[in-house]
Amino acid sequence: MLSPSYKHEPSGEVKHRIDHFPSAARPFDQKKASNFLQRSTNQKSTCFANITRLVHNIPNPALSLEESVSQYQNTLVALSGGLDSFLIAALIHRATGKWPPVATLVSHFDEYCEVKETQRTAKRLGISELIIIETNEQEFLDSLPFAIKSLEVPLYNLHPVSKWIFANKIKEHGFNQCVTGDGADQLFSHDDGHDYLPLVGAIFSDLKVELICPLYRSDLSPTTPDHEKKFLRELGETLLPLGFAWKKKHRVMAPFFNLNRFCEYPRTFSEKEVTLHVTQQLLQVTHK
Repeated sequence: MLSPSYKHEPSGEVKHRIDHFPSAARPFDQKKASNFLQRSTNQKSTCFANITRLVHNIPNPALSLEESVSQYQNTLVALSGGLDSFLIAALIHRATGKWPPVATLVSHFDEYCEVKETQRTAKRLGISELIIIETNEQEFLDSLPFAIKSLEVPLYNLHPVSKWIFANKIKEHGFNQCVTGDGADQLFSHDDGHDYLPLVGAIFSDLKVELICPLYRSDLSPTTPDHEKKFLRELGETLLPLGFAWKKKHRVMAPFFNLNRFCEYPRTFSEKEVTLHVTQQLLQVTHK
């Protein structure tokens, strides 16, 4: 029998599950059921003796990934300067024989803008045309209220504003779809990405640009967290310039801007506190 805490569950949901599934061909396992209900089991487990859940397995994830991205040969790929976006572009090239259109945001902010690395890598790969999307501090500040209106949340750093600027400008270039490497870090580290991925999605959706994240797919997720993204790096070794695939990831955070044009804030606030305070005020204004 199940433990009393489950046997007498007020909703009766547990008893319903137990009564519904037993059969001669599928003997019910009380212990496995107990583990399942306590969430102390693995993803392949079921509540039946000697029966495990079928988990979709792709024999060659690299081949599958290459086949899936080949459909984006004419879709703009956003290059951030890192592994994920360049890997997608290189996979498209290997599958189709040509490079997709590529673009990168250029802000010229110290320790934030990665245009030099992006241009260098693109040249080494043989990418002949890189669309440059220029921005600056003034445009970041001018775009902030529009970005907050799309995001509907306050921010502690203005990096998502760069996504709004990029999506808005590629639309002006005639692109209504964009392929990015977003989601790979969260997928491989088993992070739900709740404070980033939904924000990027909201921005692109609001601007009516379809966001495509081909690396954010369940079959690529490792069984245990892999912050180094070993599978992607090993795949990148065969496609990208020597040493590039194993380059340490540089976490990109937008610089702090003077935000007093929007509202006053205590001088004792830290940069994060200022950004949160100001964007919260903008949120209230833009959603009145």
